[in-house]
Amino acid sequence: MIWEKELWTPMMKRLLDELFDLIDRGRNGAIWDKTLLGKLRDMLLKLGESHAVSTAPPATSAMTSTRKIAFYHTQLLEPFVRRTAEFYTKESAEFLASNSVVDYLRLVDRRLEEETTLASTQLQSTSVDKVVKECERVLISSVLETLKAEFKKMLQSEREDDMRFFFRILRRVQDGLKESAATLGEKLESEGRAHISAQSSKMNDRASLQASPDFVQQVITLYHKYTGIVKRCFEDELIFQQAMDAAFKKLINSEVGIFSMPEIFNYFIDKQLKDKKLDEAAADQSFDSMVALMVYLTDKDILERSLNRALSKRLLAGKSNETRESSFIAKLKQRCGDSMTRNMEDMINDIHISDETATQFSAWLKEKYPNVKASAAVKVLKSNRWAGLAKVDMQPTAEWAPIIQGFAEWYGNAYPTRGLTWNYGQGQCTVVMNFTEKGKPKSCQLSLSMVQASILLLFNDSPTLSFEDIQQRLSIVNADQLAASIAPLIYFKAFPLLVRKPLAEDAGEENSSANTEDDKVAKAKAAKEKAKEEEVILKTDTFQLRVVDKAPAKPSIAYPAATASAARREASDDRTRALEERNTRMDLVIVRIMKSRNVVPHNELMEEVGKQLAHLFIVERRPFQQRVDSLIERGYMLRDENDRTKYHYVA
Repeated sequence: MIWEKELWTPMMKRLLDELFDLIDRGRNGAIWDKTLLGKLRDMLLKLGESHAVSTAPPATSAMTSTRKIAFYHTQLLEPFVRRTAEFYTKESAEFLASNSVVDYLRLVDRRLEEETTLASTQLQSTSVDKVVKECERVLISSVLETLKAEFKKMLQSEREDDMRFFFRILRRVQDGLKESAATLGEKLESEGRAHISAQSSKMNDRASLQASPDFVQQVITLYHKYTGIVKRCFEDELIFQQAMDAAFKKLINSEVGIFSMPEIFNYFIDKQLKDKKLDEAAADQSFDSMVALMVYLTDKDILERSLNRALSKRLLAGKSNETRESSFIAKLKQRCGDSMTRNMEDMINDIHISDETATQFSAWLKEKYPNVKASAAVKVLKSNRWAGLAKVDMQPTAEWAPIIQGFAEWYGNAYPTRGLTWNYGQGQCTVVMNFTEKGKPKSCQLSLSMVQASILLLFNDSPTLSFEDIQQRLSIVNADQLAASIAPLIYFKAFPLLVRKPLAEDAGEENSSANTEDDKVAKAKAAKEKAKEEEVILKTDTFQLRVVDKAPAKPSIAYPAATASAARREASDDRTRALEERNTRMDLVIVRIMKSRNVVPHNELMEEVGKQLAHLFIVERRPFQQRVDSLIERGYMLRDENDRTKYHYVA
């Protein structure tokens, strides 16, 4: 205590100032003996021990140790921390005034490493954190706005090395990266919106969907760009992943022109699955990217229905690549769950079984009816798995009778307990047209729907048929379905097969305002072009076979089964049916929860239903309330008499 009173107390300020000046010179590059700081530490800890014993009543060893450390803190650590803060406050201001932010970040990194080393070797072990935290406050937190402003420039010019350094430094301070992560999300969303805006102006009709694969590739490129940045620059830090996910969720659930993302994604995947020129490695990589993007969709049930419809068409048309289909389904199942892919797997299994059935029937048909010239493969599908297929009711022409009747006979004998319902709207037919050009035979294969083939067969008996004639002879009640099947036979550019003859008074109405003969010709031409563009088919129309004197250039031509507007209606129907199915799904989940718990509060019930259906769609408050009210009306549950926010299950 005499040493403290006579020597340390009078000389403390001078000694510390001299030592701190020496440390500052060392920070500026001078060589100094760092052990001086350590020796002073040891002296003060020893002095603090004597000080603790002499200035306090008897205490435990733990209390004595605490008082000893407190003396060291007040005498050395706190002055050292204040002097360190003063040095770096001045240095940071001067350095930023004449150097770039990136160079400043490198300086901060070096200074923090130096101070950590000095504190850990020459100060008491518990002091390191306090020294480093104060350095971080002065060097990082106090200039945070300046650093964040520079981050925007780094991100804009994609300076990845600088962003890595930025992340390394700012992750040290609390919420240091929060605003920067938000900046990344805003930049990503801005880029994505620019792509969507540019594409939206082009996506105004069904034909424009053909240009959408380029747009999807842009979205895929954007996804890989930012996942790469988050991984390489920010070490997959959660806050950056969340910002990226939030931005992509907004983008992926946007409308693009008249199309929704589920429609665009479905079209892209369908093209990839059918593209014979695409190698398997590229297809596999593409599926990985698409499945990753699908996770962001909130309307996964609409996408599920679209994917099922597209798969059914590929399977029935024989355009399915089983290796690719299996690869895509496996990836989708891994990311979105088996409920998303169960129906797709069942459809593929149906086709496998149906192919075996078709082989057996073909052998039976040749043996029993050897005079039947046409060959056919009838696909037997389970109705609950293929519910999304458009059904066309009609009376096929006589040419189909041997096959239809023969299959019904064979199947009835093979499976007497099963019933068949024919769906002619999904049938595919290949017709071979033979030509003679310059004395040489030439042929062309036409791929048509069964309805279209039946329409053409009617012209064997009559050179001209009206819309009503066709409708009556095929017994197609739905006029829109018939018009959609006829239109491609007239307006398909590759090789039109029929010629449309509008009723005379329709043409007269179109040309009634024409004054001269030239005006009439011009207006008639304009009306014809408009009809071609809109694929117009009227109930008053008549049709003739087109005179063909030359074989088409292509050896095979596939006709659309329906018009573009009909395809658009299918997409709209997918959405409508998916929304209807949501009601059923919510009903089932609500009843299941109520049955297991008996009494459930409203908010808790909605939260649980939302969790169970989150993999398909977002459960919104108003539709949920409507389902609850419906179940109450139907007697599945009732409200609590004393608490209207609770529901009781009714057994």
